[in-house]
Amino acid sequence: MRELVRERRIILENRSREGYDPRSIDDYIASGGYSALKSALERGPRWVVNEVSRSRLRGRGGAGFHTGFKWESVAMQRGRKKVLIANFDEGEEGTFKDRTIVESDPFKLIEGMTIAAYAMGIDKAFIYNRGEYPFFPPLFESLFEQARDKGLLGKGILGRDFDLEIEVVKGAGAYVCGESSAILRSIEGYAGQAQIKETRTAVSGLFSLPTCVNNVETLSNIPYIVLEGGENFASIGTRQSTGTRIVSLSGDVMRPGAYEVEMGKCTLGEIVEDLGGGVSGKKIGSALIGGASGSLVPPHKLDMNYSMEDAEKRGLTLGSGVIVIFNESRCPVDLAYNLSGFFAHESCGKCTPCRTGTHHIMRVLSNLRGGKGDEKELKKALDIASVMDRASICGLGKTASTPFRSLMMNFEEVVDLHVRGECPRHVCPMGGGDR
Repeated sequence: MRELVRERRIILENRSREGYDPRSIDDYIASGGYSALKSALERGPRWVVNEVSRSRLRGRGGAGFHTGFKWESVAMQRGRKKVLIANFDEGEEGTFKDRTIVESDPFKLIEGMTIAAYAMGIDKAFIYNRGEYPFFPPLFESLFEQARDKGLLGKGILGRDFDLEIEVVKGAGAYVCGESSAILRSIEGYAGQAQIKETRTAVSGLFSLPTCVNNVETLSNIPYIVLEGGENFASIGTRQSTGTRIVSLSGDVMRPGAYEVEMGKCTLGEIVEDLGGGVSGKKIGSALIGGASGSLVPPHKLDMNYSMEDAEKRGLTLGSGVIVIFNESRCPVDLAYNLSGFFAHESCGKCTPCRTGTHHIMRVLSNLRGGKGDEKELKKALDIASVMDRASICGLGKTASTPFRSLMMNFEEVVDLHVRGECPRHVCPMGGGDR
């Protein structure tokens, strides 16, 4: 009999600590907070960058870029003003991990940002705040004031020749602003649209300055890495997926929530059963892995180890850490249609493949769920999805067709029944459509 999966809390270590007030810097310091910053200032910026590289920490926003490489690229831009951006846009459907971090231990993010800025020689940082999170900017301002009063933010941090100011920028609710080039445009005061990158952001980003964009969860790992060392962090998880990951688990489960698990040490199914309490009511019918830009998969694929490399072997992505479970009463075609509508609405319209492709796929799925789909139409939509993947400017367009493609790959029998005018779940409005 296997052992039950338990959380391994690194970022969320203070989440359930009795009497702990996450909005109090005194409570954070009493729990060991800002020890990492003091250590970083004593050891120097080069040491910090090296430890982050040794940790093999990969970005937690979805793409999984190596954080150490990003930092190294920005740090080497000497003699220039540089910028750090914490991506707190979190617009991915089903994602609430970053919100959980900021609600549970926001000073961990601020300390991580401060260490990152020191390591890369940065004196100005931004938190790009999701438009649908209007209650966080006032909280951040209160936290910044407490940090300044303690000499942990502002001029001459802890008596050193190191200054840092952090500014909160409010997004306007556009999903595309989770993409780095769109974030830059938004902060600069323009409409949030993806841009073709002629040079790397590390060389020319915000206001043409060298810029590092990191996810909230990524930055919140930094205090642990500095205190315990990069090799210690790398010993957690697997070689390619080090550390822990905060999973946003929701849908038809008994205990939805954010759970921090060690990478590669449990399967998706074990996360659902042991941490989520299993499915409420009926059996699992399907799951959405990685968020709206992720894949719809059948239940048997939940036996996959929760790591980036195992996901890649199966043609999947962990994305931003989303797992949404649907019981057998939910129709995969209907789910894919709703996801396609999300992308059609959120496309910034900058490039033709994404702008027209998202609407075409939504129309094809509308016809399919209405009993008016046909095989030629579906094949053409797959061809268009392939063009979107190759020709779209940013990650939104490249992944917008993933739910549709995964539906066609993993639920072939369900799709065939819909083509014949039958929804096996009795959910889809047969007789409708957009033809």
